[in-house]
Amino acid sequence: NVRGLSLGNRIVLLVLLILPLAAGLELASAPWILAAWLLMASRMSWLQYSFDKERAQADMARLAEATLLAADLLGGWPGGFVAQRKLRHKTRKWRYQAMFWGIVAIWQLAAFEMVTDGMLTRMTFEGVFPVPAVFGRYGEHMVPFTPFTFGSMSLGKNPADVTQDLAVARRAMEAGVWFHSSPTYNNGFTFMVLRQAFEENRSCVPRVVIKIRDASVPLMRFEVEDSCRRLGIDRIDVAQLVSMDPQPGNLVDQLRTGGPLADELASLRERALIREAVIFLTPGNSDAAVEAAAASGLIEGVILYWNACQRDCTDAAWAALREKGVPALALRTLGGGPADKQSEIESSLLAELIATAGCRSATEFNVRLAASEPAIKTTIGGTASLAHLEEFLSSAESASPLPPEILRQVWKLQASGRGQSHKL
Repeated sequence: NVRGLSLGNRIVLLVLLILPLAAGLELASAPWILAAWLLMASRMSWLQYSFDKERAQADMARLAEATLLAADLLGGWPGGFVAQRKLRHKTRKWRYQAMFWGIVAIWQLAAFEMVTDGMLTRMTFEGVFPVPAVFGRYGEHMVPFTPFTFGSMSLGKNPADVTQDLAVARRAMEAGVWFHSSPTYNNGFTFMVLRQAFEENRSCVPRVVIKIRDASVPLMRFEVEDSCRRLGIDRIDVAQLVSMDPQPGNLVDQLRTGGPLADELASLRERALIREAVIFLTPGNSDAAVEAAAASGLIEGVILYWNACQRDCTDAAWAALREKGVPALALRTLGGGPADKQSEIESSLLAELIATAGCRSATEFNVRLAASEPAIKTTIGGTASLAHLEEFLSSAESASPLPPEILRQVWKLQASGRGQSHKL
């Protein structure tokens, strides 16, 4: 309650709350959580200050200053600020005030770093300490993913009637899972469906992985800016760079040696239009791409087709990826059945493995497979069916690793999918 607080103190409190509340908006799935926490903690802090003031006036045993400051540190500092001024308590003790304002400064700096993706930390430490790309831009792990990421490629196939598509998108948003999409899916109508769903409930807008073409600087810049505009989002959480040009001097090469594409990627990140980036692996580029992802501060990880019948990279690249701890996102979960010719060939053997593992469906099997591989941070599966989406969600909620013998059989399937022998 700020009634009775001077206008100057009200303005100071309002200014101090701007950054923390803005930081709360970064929690896309529940932007109200931080505000609710600050309110609850402030109430607790106010009660402690009020109790301590009453004890002081009655000349009774007081609360320890550490107790008051602990409540402020846990988020009750707005309540502490108001209580100190309304109750005229602790305002003349300069040592106490120094510690209190130190706590306020910590909250302001933490909120600023959250809003700016660690600007001060990057400015302070970049070039001083080598930060492996796998640990993100300033030494932390890649942004955490949900075990299952909703692939939106099946949405918008019939733009004349998107009722069912919107229902699926809404359910995925309510579940709080990540989304994967591309501006080119279904001639752009996928984005149309997503934008409608996002506008219906802005508080549940998900974190997104967006496929970005990078054949040239103008194309990369346009697709990033255009994707943000069309989806109504401020930034792309993870950009999937496809490394379109197979010739020397392409994006993968430039990540190691420098060049205009790498410079543009750095610029898009500095503009906060891209938070993190992964590079798409193919058998042809995987060796160099994994090396670039491990060494470049512009790339946090890789993304590839990875499931029971497919692992789209060389054995050497996969071994390097695991050794260096490069995070990987798995495309094509195969939750709905065979997705290509190779998986059709192997479908009978895969069915046997699913039954042996005690899984109810291919969806559950492949979600559990992703949970069995530490390098895989999420598995991306697409559907336009509510029932199938629920199967994905329930499988991901309780996914446990597959038995070692099943995994050995899967590695053989993956190796046969590349026409290679696999050493167990």
